[in-house]
Amino acid sequence: MLLTGLKKSNIVFKIPARFSSQLHQGIHLNKNFRKNESGNYIVTLFKGDGIGPEISDSVLRVFQAAKVPIDWELHEIHSKAVSKDGDLISEEAINSVKANKVALKGPFMTPIGKGFKSLNVTLRRKL
Repeated sequence: MLLTGLKKSNIVFKIPARFSSQLHQGIHLNKNFRKNESGNYIVTLFKGDGIGPEISDSVLRVFQAAKVPIDWELHEIHSKAVSKDGDLISEEAINSVKANKVALKGPFMTPIGKGFKSLNVTLRRKL
C-alpha cells in the first residue's frame, strides 16, 4: 500500500508545563542512541506473532514514508523456551536492545498454562 496525499495536520499539541522538562530531557537522550555508518539510528525490531507482523509491517511503512532515518535489526521471539529459565527471547536479542537502547515490539501472545513467562515481564526484568 502506498501512502500518498498526506497533508499537514491542523492539530496542535500543547505540552503541560509539568511535562516540558521531562520532554526536554528525552530530546537530549537521543544522542546516546546507536547509529550506523550512514548516520541512521539502529533499532531492534520484534515483529510479533498472530497479527503482529502485519501491524509491524504497517508501522515500518509509516516510518519509511516519513523518511525516519532508521535501520531495523530484526530479532525473533521464540514459541519455545530458548534459555534454562524458560525465556522466549534469546540473550542475543536482549543484548541488541541494550546496545541500541531502543526497540519496537509488535503484539505477541503468551501461551496459556504453567511454565510460560510473559514476554513483557521477561523484557522488563532483563532490561
